[in-house]
Amino acid sequence: MTVAGPGVAAGAAPSSARPEGTSRERLREAAEQAPIVRTLLDAFNGQIIDVDQA
Repeated sequence: MTVAGPGVAAGAAPSSARPEGTSRERLREAAEQAPIVRTLLDAFNGQIIDVDQA
């Protein structure tokens, strides 16, 4: 997991700019639904910027 502060996400390329953007979008949405991830995102006011399939 990578935690980025405010402003860091602005420089990242959007996932949809990549050819595999739709699968990355599904992975991101699935990760956001995981209880532990949701807890961390809420606790640190975070967002998922990019995902990779393991």
